[in-house]
Parts: sequence; C-alpha cells; structure tokens
Amino acid sequence: MTKSITRRDFLKQTGLAGGGLIFLPLGRILTNGFWEEHAWVDKAGKAPYWNMSPGVAVGEGVRANYPVIHLFDQRMYVALTEQHADKELIRIYVFDENLKQAGSRTALSDFPINSRPFLGSDGQHLYVFWLRKSGKNGEIVFQDINQISDTPPKILAKGSGNSGWIRTAASPDGDMMVVWQDGSQKPYQCRYSLFKDGKPGPVQTLKSDFPVRHPDVIFGGDAFYVAAEYGVKDFQSQIYLSRISKKGNPDETIRITDHPAGNYHPSLALLSTGDIALAYYSPRKGKQHWDCLLYTSDAADELDGVDLGGRRII
Repeated sequence: MTKSITRRDFLKQTGLAGGGLIFLPLGRILTNGFWEEHAWVDKAGKAPYWNMSPGVAVGEGVRANYPVIHLFDQRMYVALTEQHADKELIRIYVFDENLKQAGSRTALSDFPINSRPFLGSDGQHLYVFWLRKSGKNGEIVFQDINQISDTPPKILAKGSGNSGWIRTAASPDGDMMVVWQDGSQKPYQCRYSLFKDGKPGPVQTLKSDFPVRHPDVIFGGDAFYVAAEYGVKDFQSQIYLSRISKKGNPDETIRITDHPAGNYHPSLALLSTGDIALAYYSPRKGKQHWDCLLYTSDAADELDGVDLGGRRII
C-alpha cells in the first residue's frame, strides 16, 4: 500500500528542505504556492533529477512577449511579439534539435499592432495565427511559416478589441480547427473555423447567452472538443465543454463546473487511454484556494455538484 506524506515531510525526505543549490529550482517550484500545506503526495520516493539545458535567449535585445512553441518537422519553432519603437512585429525563430538557432522570419504586416501569436499544424504545414490591429480595426490573420516573410497574411476573420487567445487542434485526417476569443464587442464570443487542405471554412460562433472567453480545443475520438469559460453570473465564470463534429457542426454543450468562486482558463489534453483531461484554476478559499483542478472523462462521479454522466476529478 502506498503511504501518503505531507509536503513538509516530503521536502525533508528528498533533501529539498536543505537548500542545496542543485535542488534550488525545484524547491522554488514546490514551495512557491504550487502546493498548499493541505496537499498530499502519493508514491513519494527519491527526488526527481532533471537534465536542464542552459537558457537560450529568444528575441534578445528587444522587448518580446506572448511566446509560443511548436515542434514540427524535427525542428522547434518559437513565435512571439517583438516591440520595435511604436510598432509590434511577429517573429518566428527556428531551432534545431540541439537548440542551435537555424534562422528567423518576420511576418509581413502594415498594422502597428501584431500580437498574441499561436502556432498550429495540420500535419503537413505549420501556420502562425495572430491578431493585427490599427485603432479600432483589427483582424485575426494567418500564414504558412514558409511564406511568412514573402507574402502578406491571409485574413481569417475580423477581430478587434480584446480578441485573440487563438488555439488549434488537428484530426488524424489533417483537418485543423482554429478557435479564438472575439472581443470586438460585448459580450465576448468564441469563434471557430475548420481548415481543410489549408483553407479555412466559414467562421462560426459557439451559441451562448453568456460571454465566452479563453477557449481551448482538442481532437479526441471522432470529434473536436472546445472548452471555454462562460460568464454565467456576477462575473463568476464556469467552464463549458462543447463537442463539434469533424465537419464543424456543433453537437452538444455541457456545463463542467458549478462553484461560486468561479472557474477560469481551461486547458485540454488527450490521454493515452483516449480520455480527455481538463485543467483550469479556481480562486477558492480555505483549503481550496487558487487550486488548479484536473478532470478526466472516465468513471462515473459528480463534479462540483454537477452530474456529468461519467466524469471525475483525479
């Protein structure tokens, strides 16, 4: 039988409480709010040892933010927003398997604001998506990274204001779904488009009576799944999960959470079992404050008091 120990005992047994330099980065992670005092550790054994490479500066010498990373065709791509005087640029940095920089590319844009990039692949091509704006006019645009420095980006949809939060997922057949937050007007909406052969389909909207923000998307089984926070009442958002067919047609939307503290910023992952894992944070008080919660789509149980027909917390 596995023994459960407290965080303090775990630190003592593994040597992380001693302050040795080799344990300093991990010790900071463990003691800087990742675990609370009430947390427990199962199967605690020897301290994990990680091989960490030296840091590699990306966009050195300029103000850079919103970095995203993607592995494609045996190379690592990092997209970010760079600030040059009064204009923002989208830059793509390419690294080989040894983290040696193999080049960089700059997106063509006449707009002064270019931000919140995201990288997505359909298995054949790697695309970069971002929000470009000039005053009140804005657009969600995209480009094949092999053409980003040579041809103007293609417009996916209008999207000014606090738009962005772009995410993608691809099916084994090479269809790619793109979702994003549209903050052009209130309330916020979640838009999506299904790419086939590199060409976007019609822009559609997840139907909701509430503001919808911070979507994420994944392909699992035979459909796409979109998780997002819905501002249901008093600005206390709850997480909803929508199933969308491979053809891009919305099928079903269910409410995942129901907690008065609210639940925010969902993220999806597909497990090796085929189940879908959902993580998000919830600013709860007492023994449950600022938790990061993880759910999977197997096993019958109740979640935050809502019967989800076979989903449980792990």
